[in-house]
Amino acid sequence: MHVRDWVRTLSPLPLPKGRHEWQSVCAEAQAPLVASLFLKADLKDQRFLIVTPNYERALAWEAKLVLLGVPERVIKHLPSGQGGLFDDAPPELNALSDRARALSALASGEPSIVIASPVSALEQTMTPQEFRSATVALRIEDEVDIVDLMRRLVALGYESEEPVRRPGMFSRRGGILDIFPSGGDFPVRSEFFGDFVESMRTFDSESQRSIVDVKRLTLAPVRPVMPRLGLADADRVSCMSEEQAKHLEPEAAEHLRDAVAGDLAALATNAYFDRLELYLPYLNGGGACAFDYVGEGYVFLDEPIELQIQAERGREDLNHALENRHRRGETLSQTADDFLAPDDRIGTSANVLSLSALNAMPDWMKADERTEINITSLAPYRGRPESLAQSVINWGGSGLKIVVATDQPTRARHALGSIDLNIVADEVPDEPKPNTVYLISGNLAGGFVWTDEKAVLLTDAELFGVGRLRLPQRRFREGAPIATVLDLKPGDYVVHIQFGIGMYRGLVTREVEG
Repeated sequence: MHVRDWVRTLSPLPLPKGRHEWQSVCAEAQAPLVASLFLKADLKDQRFLIVTPNYERALAWEAKLVLLGVPERVIKHLPSGQGGLFDDAPPELNALSDRARALSALASGEPSIVIASPVSALEQTMTPQEFRSATVALRIEDEVDIVDLMRRLVALGYESEEPVRRPGMFSRRGGILDIFPSGGDFPVRSEFFGDFVESMRTFDSESQRSIVDVKRLTLAPVRPVMPRLGLADADRVSCMSEEQAKHLEPEAAEHLRDAVAGDLAALATNAYFDRLELYLPYLNGGGACAFDYVGEGYVFLDEPIELQIQAERGREDLNHALENRHRRGETLSQTADDFLAPDDRIGTSANVLSLSALNAMPDWMKADERTEINITSLAPYRGRPESLAQSVINWGGSGLKIVVATDQPTRARHALGSIDLNIVADEVPDEPKPNTVYLISGNLAGGFVWTDEKAVLLTDAELFGVGRLRLPQRRFREGAPIATVLDLKPGDYVVHIQFGIGMYRGLVTREVEG
């Protein structure tokens, strides 16, 4: 038996409508509870948005959900897409692609679990209605003018690149159109016969080998906003830059005027450019964020008080960066509130379920009902085998169902050998035998005691003191292959076979031996 099968045997807790707090839920039990709800619930709207304090916790959530039987394809991450607010670096295409994938899943209403930090979930973007109307769908046998399709791609923020290697890029060779969809794992090669889509298939951008045929291709917007600025707003931005420049040092003032003038020139042609997100307050009237995409789905909050701390810290960091950039004349005077929805949006969706062991709530979490779940962590037993052994004996004598989920069954049997209990590697029955430990596969790297369910879950972390969770492996998409040294540009990072990571500075001519 696997831990994913065991979690389905737990008594289902009802998934309530409205805003609720589940108190006394330790961190180790949160993923099993949510996985059980997702797998067993007969929901009309099966969209889950899990808000967790940081990226490490997000990875742990994903690893546990997959281990517990949630299909990997339904789990998406929602990273931050606002790197361009901190400096004038080019857009982070991979982060924007992951955001597009997550928002597409939520906007389409398909069953999905999206994992986000509080800041990434609060980042302002186009409304769900705008996102859906902007998204382009391409199907086999569709009649499409390839030139018109390329124009639509440019309007969505896609750029021409030969060959296609990164999300948000496309290239054309005759009747063949290669598109790397924003939110996709691989580029797609579409072959046209006249104005009809004859075939579509994903392919490997390095080897150019086909992977699998596809019947439908969804093309989501690359950036969070479209570069459409009205004349009145353009005049307002121009006047603001002139007024604000008066209060800056001469060099910074000149820099601000030049930067804004260049940006307005790009916006006048509806062109995408690196600094586009800096004008989001003037391009995005709705102020939507990820919570608006959930609809009648569910928002799960992993320790709301920690989410509040992280949201405040993220807002403070962004304010500091924007203030410094304005002082240098790089941007207009703006604050984090221009780019992030208010913190109380975290707890004001239609259906919110707070999961907390701390039982402390921010002011914005106004629950309709509070429920004591009584699930406690077994973390205090890690590295204390004597205490754990005595507790296991007590649990067995009290009629609790003791389940050991492990990746090392032989070692687990040896560790439990000193305990006077039966060890059974079999299905876990509904009515457990007294003084029996049930051994199953799958290590969640942290166990718990659920008093009301009369269940104990032990993992490798409790048995051996250390139980590493197998985190998901991300497909590497950064960098680009080179054929010769002539493909390198000064400033590129390289890995030298002898000296490790370095920065390529260029080629020089040296005289050797006269």
